[in-house]
Amino acid sequence: MKVELRQGDAVLEGFANGLGALGEGQARKVMARALNRTGGPTLTKVRRELVRATSAPTAVVRKQVVASKAWAGAGDGPGKMEFVIRAAGRPLPLAMFKPREFSFGVRAKVWGKFQRYEGMFTRGGQWPARVPLGLGGHVFVRTSAARLPIKRAFGPSLPKELVEDKIVMVWRSSTARLGDDIAHELDRELSRFS
Repeated sequence: MKVELRQGDAVLEGFANGLGALGEGQARKVMARALNRTGGPTLTKVRRELVRATSAPTAVVRKQVVASKAWAGAGDGPGKMEFVIRAAGRPLPLAMFKPREFSFGVRAKVWGKFQRYEGMFTRGGQWPARVPLGLGGHVFVRTSAARLPIKRAFGPSLPKELVEDKIVMVWRSSTARLGDDIAHELDRELSRFS
């Protein structure tokens, strides 16, 4: 997800006179601050919606969903007139979603509601005397009819969830305020010359 300002952008057209009065270097600073002013709260809203949509722990979402901020550049450098939200990481293990084992398999709260995972397990042994496997509380599933091999089970992947419609709608509604933030930063900078 990216919020970007380019020369000739429709959002900038209304501020052309004010930005021109500042000069190129100061105008870049104003635009970078406005992008970051819009992007910061947008990042927070996107993270909150990801937590709500996936049921992933907040700390994991904060670690995997990060932003690259805009900056004005040094001297005559062009800087970077974009605020980018990125998500990295593999699918999250079901162990992060507080799984509980039952006779049918495992139940965990994923994507905002409790899901049943038939045939999966977190412990070993015969019912009802099940014992912990000592494998970090992960959820496993057999890959064949035999006792082994087994593989870990995974839930949502934050990079995939970041481009889902619900998250994109949060991003679009939050970035709609970019014009107001440019006006705020421009007024702030022009008031220094008064």
